Amino acid sequence: MTETKPIAFPFDGDIPAEGIWEDVDEPTYRGWPSFAQSDFKDHLNGEPPAKVDWRRQHPKRDTESTYLGTGLHTCLFEQKRFEQIVIPPPINKSTGKPYGDDTKAYKEHADAHPGCILIDEDGIRLIKLLYERILKIPEFREDYEDPESLREVALSFYLPLRTPTGAILWVAGKGRVDLWNTSRNRAWDIKTLDSATESAFGLQAGKYGYHYQATYYSMGIERLDFGQPDFRFLACEKIPTHQVVPYYLTKEDYTTCNFAIQRTLLVVAECCIQRSWPGVSTEPRPLRIPRHFMPKLTEAEYFASTTQPAPIEEDPIFAEEEAPA
Repeated sequence: MTETKPIAFPFDGDIPAEGIWEDVDEPTYRGWPSFAQSDFKDHLNGEPPAKVDWRRQHPKRDTESTYLGTGLHTCLFEQKRFEQIVIPPPINKSTGKPYGDDTKAYKEHADAHPGCILIDEDGIRLIKLLYERILKIPEFREDYEDPESLREVALSFYLPLRTPTGAILWVAGKGRVDLWNTSRNRAWDIKTLDSATESAFGLQAGKYGYHYQATYYSMGIERLDFGQPDFRFLACEKIPTHQVVPYYLTKEDYTTCNFAIQRTLLVVAECCIQRSWPGVSTEPRPLRIPRHFMPKLTEAEYFASTTQPAPIEEDPIFAEEEAPA
């Protein structure tokens, strides 16, 4: 424990004590001013601190996709509550189909039913199918049926970061683990997506920062004296063939992400202290085009195009003139 109050995000607020917090609902957890992985993943992906601060102040609304994920979690870990809070989305009378999640009618319906999950009958059938397939994963089922496992547990932890001057800066962090068996030190997080293939899940993990999430939560679990956990993901397909596939982060990637998180947290924590969130520099800089967008040249073509001047064709008019005496 540290004598000085850790840095939080936002800077003001009551930081919960370090430890494992059970029975913490989602609104309470979100209200903790500690750093969540989502608070700094934009900076990890190259965005300036100004974007990090803006996203914190403008959280995204729930969509049909996020409701499905929330519904699956609730079905797995709070089955009685699932039956109480699931309601159908609004129906467009002219088409007989549900309104899209980007329509005014959908948003008004969601606002009128806070705390509820908007899912139609097809969505409920999909959730129950995925529920059955998730429990067919042997290691997950082992932890799921163990009465000692913790479900949807919140973590509060303080990370010590070393500044360039050698001083220690403490940062308050938080995480929310879907399922964690502390005796095996195996943790699980459930994701829904269209395809659970290695390439598809890898792309989604990179886009949404799952590798940083796994590392950050693992850093918190280590801080709470449980050692580095065996952190797993379950990739659950929303569309046929509705496969469920387990994944884990390699130790090499964990080490790389751990370093990147500490470096980024120092930047964001300093912004909190200074109450300053700089944007992108306006200084001119080279345009960096991702390599896969650039045309491919052979080595011979590359050197020919960069070192040899283009040939100059003779003008036929002057070619016929006699050279001066």
